Parts: sequence; structure tokens; C-alpha cells
Amino acid sequence: TIQNGNAADDMSHYYRGGGVYVNSMTQETSAKLENLLIKNNSASQGGGVCLNVSGQLVIRSCSIINNVGIGVLLSGVNSIIHNTVIDNNSGVGVRILSTSLDMKGCIVSNNEAAPGANGGGFYIENVIGEDLVEIKTTIIENNTSTTGHGGGIYNTNAVTNLILSTVQNNSANNDYGGGIYAVGGGQGEMRIIESNIRGNT
Repeated sequence: TIQNGNAADDMSHYYRGGGVYVNSMTQETSAKLENLLIKNNSASQGGGVCLNVSGQLVIRSCSIINNVGIGVLLSGVNSIIHNTVIDNNSGVGVRILSTSLDMKGCIVSNNEAAPGANGGGFYIENVIGEDLVEIKTTIIENNTSTTGHGGGIYNTNAVTNLILSTVQNNSANNDYGGGIYAVGGGQGEMRIIESNIRGNT
């Protein structure tokens, strides 16, 4: 169990990764998290887990719950998240910035966007070119963006594949994409393949 960590320094990158912080400025760094409970941590960004700059992060069979300042922040090279629960985090469940992601068999639920921000379950940004975000056999439910858009997923300028998954009972401000809100330039694309989108407001 990793719990009650805090990263709130205003200097450099030390405000990231209240529970787990993976960072390398000069070379690719890899980390693997398996069978862990990561809870009650806080940070300005990446309260539960943060991948920063270069590197690969693998998360398997973990529970990432009750963290403040984003449950999982991915800003590296590529990431794998399988069979993991990401629940009841504030500041968005999973934020993905310029990082490819292979997610499979997960539950992303009861997460809430920061005040005035978009994306309750996911905030996906600037994942283009050969990289993409693939979310497969995953349940995305009961996430909220109270004052923003995209309760379940907010996708901007990113190529995201949603496959054999369910997006249900999520909500957003003024019905702006309770389930999914996709925006951005011509390179962004939200692909929904054999998935259920239901009960979102």
C-alpha cells in the first residue's frame, strides 16, 4: 500500500506524484506497479501516480483511489494500464498528455474534474502521429465534470480508440458531453468501436 503521500512544493517538478513519481530528464526510465493499493495521496498534479518527461509506466492489478490532484497523470513516452480500478479521485481520474496508452480491463469511476476544468474520467490531449490511446474492455462510469465538459472522456487533438467498452452514467455541465466530449484540430479523432454509451447527462 502507498498512502498519505503529498507533493505540493512550488519548485521545479516536486509538486507531482504524491504517491508515485516516475521521472527522467536525460534517458528513458521504466517502472512497473503491480498489485498495489495507492490511496489518499495528494499533489498539485498526479496525486496518485505521475509519469513525467521520458519513460514507460506499467500498471497492473492496482487500485488507485481517493487521491487529490489527478489519479494518474501520464506525460511520458508510453504507458500500459491493465486490470486496474481508478476510483474517486479529484482533478480527473486519468490525464494523458502526449503519451500513448494501452488500457485494458479497467474500471474508471466516480472521479471528478477540478473546478472549472474539463474531463472527469479522462482528459486526453495531444496524442497524434503513430501514437494513440486505446481503451479496451473498460467501464467508465459515474464520473463528473461539474463546471466543464466531458464527464466520462474529454478528448482534444488526440487519436483515441474506445473498444468493447462502456461509458455510462457520467455527467457534465449543461449537458456538454456527459459521456464523451471530443474537440480539436484535424489530427484528433475519437473512434468508438463496439462500445456502449448510455445514461450520460
